[in-house]
Amino acid sequence: MDEDYPPSAIANDESGTVSLALTVTPAGLVSKCVAVSGTAPDRLKTLTCQLVQERGRFEPARDEQGKAVTGFFTGAVRWQIPEGEMVLQSAPREGTWMLTFILETDGSMSDCQSEGENDRYPQRFCEFTEVPIFQPILGEEGEPVRRRVRIKTEVTLEDPDE
Repeated sequence: MDEDYPPSAIANDESGTVSLALTVTPAGLVSKCVAVSGTAPDRLKTLTCQLVQERGRFEPARDEQGKAVTGFFTGAVRWQIPEGEMVLQSAPREGTWMLTFILETDGSMSDCQSEGENDRYPQRFCEFTEVPIFQPILGEEGEPVRRRVRIKTEVTLEDPDE
């Protein structure tokens, strides 16, 4: 169900398959679930087993006399981000913050730090340190140079009628 999809998994564009091995009781309930393989991240595999154990109902296996017995089931679940799904960001709060980082000669960031009263926005910015996201700063001779960058921001919330 779409409402089972964790918002953080949607925000991180996480999807994939989960192959399951289940143990089903004579009452048709799932007593054990093991995610045996799949392409989904581990947290979606764990969630799949949790949901199957909470909600799964099966016709139990039967022995030669027709008596319900413990049985086993294998199957797969596919996690696919619902069409048009979007995670809303929380509204900004008033405050000030400073973002400081080293802009490397290849355009990537290092030593990224945020501080201040309202630092959740710049802290997310610091998550992008693995790849170049800027054009390098050029020195006097046109060569890329390494520089410390400081960005100071103030957020105010005002009545639109003022």
